[in-house]
Amino acid sequence: MFTTVLLTEKALTDHDVERFAHLHDPEAIRIHVVVPGHDDRSELEEVVDDIARTDFSEAIRDDHGVTDHRRAEAAEGEVASSISALQAAGVAQVDGEVSTGNPVDAVVQIVATLEADEVVVLTEPHLLADLTRRDWATQLRRALDKPVLHVVLGTDQVVS
Repeated sequence: MFTTVLLTEKALTDHDVERFAHLHDPEAIRIHVVVPGHDDRSELEEVVDDIARTDFSEAIRDDHGVTDHRRAEAAEGEVASSISALQAAGVAQVDGEVSTGNPVDAVVQIVATLEADEVVVLTEPHLLADLTRRDWATQLRRALDKPVLHVVLGTDQVVS
């Protein structure tokens, strides 16, 4: 069975579910969803991303005080929602988890444990991280000898 580890910042959109449920048709696939339990971006990175997306309301609103506990609870829901949607779309085997530490380190361990065939990273655009090559996909390519695809959440846009 073809195994994909899917690292995502948020619950999968309907578009993402449809795309990844059928990415390797007709082969049966297993997808392991990983959502970080905390935000590892700095406030500066968040503000630059908000401005780059012309989301000025986010840039000036101070909601960066979300606790790790609240973020971890949200991540649990995002994993459960994504698993449920992928199962409904016909994925042969789906499971997942919330990563508590560095998400890149967690995915490297998961890939080894599951003997995964590929990694897909789904994020919103992150201007600073993408430009400076500190994004998750670039870090995973350096750490793994597996294909790593980086896609913008909810779109067909491949970042790298």
